Amino acid sequence: MSDIVPLGEVVNFRNDLRTPISKVDRIPGNYPYFGASGIIDWIDSFNVDGCFLTVGEDGAVVDDDGVPVVSIINGKASVNNHAHLLEVKDTSEVDPIYLYYALKSRDVSSVVTGIDGKFSKLKRSSLAKVEVPIPTLDRQREIVSRMQEVNGFLNNLLEEFNLRKKIVQAQVDEALGGLAGNSVTIGDVASFRRGVQFSRSQVVGDNEGVRVITAKEINWDTRTIEMLQAERIAVSQDCFAKFALQSGDTLLCAASGSLEHLGRSVFVKSNKPLVYGSFLGRLRPSVDLIDPYFLFLITQSSRFTDYLASQIPAGVISSITKKRVESYQFMLPGIDVQREITDIFKEHYFLLYAIFHEIEKNQKGNREILRILIP
Repeated sequence: MSDIVPLGEVVNFRNDLRTPISKVDRIPGNYPYFGASGIIDWIDSFNVDGCFLTVGEDGAVVDDDGVPVVSIINGKASVNNHAHLLEVKDTSEVDPIYLYYALKSRDVSSVVTGIDGKFSKLKRSSLAKVEVPIPTLDRQREIVSRMQEVNGFLNNLLEEFNLRKKIVQAQVDEALGGLAGNSVTIGDVASFRRGVQFSRSQVVGDNEGVRVITAKEINWDTRTIEMLQAERIAVSQDCFAKFALQSGDTLLCAASGSLEHLGRSVFVKSNKPLVYGSFLGRLRPSVDLIDPYFLFLITQSSRFTDYLASQIPAGVISSITKKRVESYQFMLPGIDVQREITDIFKEHYFLLYAIFHEIEKNQKGNREILRILIP
């Protein structure tokens, strides 16, 4: 039998220890740097030392099942201001790793606030009221042992995925870094437009209006769009003409409370009627000047994301503008070279998607086990 208690009764919020560090100010090192989505970098300094949990505060703070984004810190680390930092009050009564699993078993979507679903926030006051079951310490440790056992294969998949993602990123940077060609700006070969602003009053039924893609419908790990999860809104013909997506477009995360999300991109493959929300931006290539997928690869480069991050201070709701995006300069080779490069990376990203699909299947199975262990 478990006692059901508000989270605030068993943890202290240590948000006072958080320190935002802009990407350009980070010095590479051996300490993990945590944001809303977990570890986002490795730096040379730390602001906490001990056993803590982080819970995403703003940005993509819950998954499709309403489960919060939770990470464990065990040792020295740094945490930015986009994740709540929690410390268990009494570890003789509550195992911090058990509490991690307990939070991963909760649906907190009802206490998450947002702007039309495009920017979500899990407030400290709301998180403190989330109820969690606290059984005996022996039972907590049994649950931890069982979950660590079933997560073994999943952890191996995650390690493989993260390693391959780093390799692909390095390959993108290398392939684009040594190109010969003409020096151009994005504005020379494409146009950028921020998305449509809409209100809840515009949301309509399943067979009405048009689907609107927001940041929550994009899986930034696999660079894919979950179209069937998108809401439908009523728009005028003029609005649709202005904000419609088409195959070959690149969507950018154009505004976020988390700097690490800014500039992330996804390639649009569908010609289904879709529009996109105002926290996103659309790059539409001039196909006679640049291969659409090559333009997407340009936005995948570290040089591009570093360029965007360098212009925005830490600790604010970051936003990128048409001028910022279209001013970015890069080397543009001939169309044949562009297509040789894109063919290689289409295969790389497909493999990443296949691994992530296996991860999702394992996560669903493990979550069912967790819900049995912590109902």
